[in-house]
Amino acid sequence: METELDQAALLKQIEIKRLESISNLGNLDKLRKSEIQTVPALVKNLLGVEAAGISVLDENTQHFLAESGLDKTEVPRAGSPCNLTMQSEGALVIENWEQDARNGEPENPFEMERCFYAGVPLINPEGVAMGTLFGMSSNSQDPPSEEKLELLAGLSRMVTEKILALAEVQQLSKQIARLNLKAKLSNNLTKEVARQRQLVEEAREEI
Repeated sequence: METELDQAALLKQIEIKRLESISNLGNLDKLRKSEIQTVPALVKNLLGVEAAGISVLDENTQHFLAESGLDKTEVPRAGSPCNLTMQSEGALVIENWEQDARNGEPENPFEMERCFYAGVPLINPEGVAMGTLFGMSSNSQDPPSEEKLELLAGLSRMVTEKILALAEVQQLSKQIARLNLKAKLSNNLTKEVARQRQLVEEAREEI
C-alpha cells in the first residue's frame, strides 16, 4: 500500500524531471523573440479575457515567454493559479480565483484582480507539464464552451511543439559553435606546430 512518504517521493521525482525539462529549454529570452508572441492575443480573443500568457514555471518563478495585457516577464510562482493548471491533465477553469479555496496565498503577483481564469498545461512528449497557456480577467464571466476549451488545448499543443523546436535549434547551434571552435583550435595548433618545425629547421641550417 502506497504511503504518504511514497507519494511525496514520487512527486519530488516528477518535479525534478519537470525542472530538468525547463532547464533544457535554454535561453528563455530567445524564445520570447519567436513567433509564439502572437498567441496570447489569440487567446484573449478566443476567451474574451483581459490578459493572456504563455509561461513556464521553474522552482520559484513563473516566466512569461509571451503575454498580452500583463506587462511582465516574470512573477513569483507562489499565488499563481497556473500552479493548479500544471497539475491538471486538461483545461482548468476558475470562476473567481480570489475567493477560491485553493488560493492559499494572500499575495497577488499579477497586480491585477484575478477573478476569472482559464488555462491548459504545456505538456511535452514525455508527459511532463512545463508551463501553461492561460487567460484571466478581473471581472466574472461565463465559463468557455467545450469548443473553445478544445481550441485552447490545440493552441497549447502547437505552442509546446514550437517551444521544443526552438530549444532544439538552440542546442544544435551550441553544438555547431563548439565544433567550429574545436576546428579553429585544431587549425591554429597545426599552424603553430608547422611554425615551430620551420624555426627548428632554420636553426639547424645556421649551425
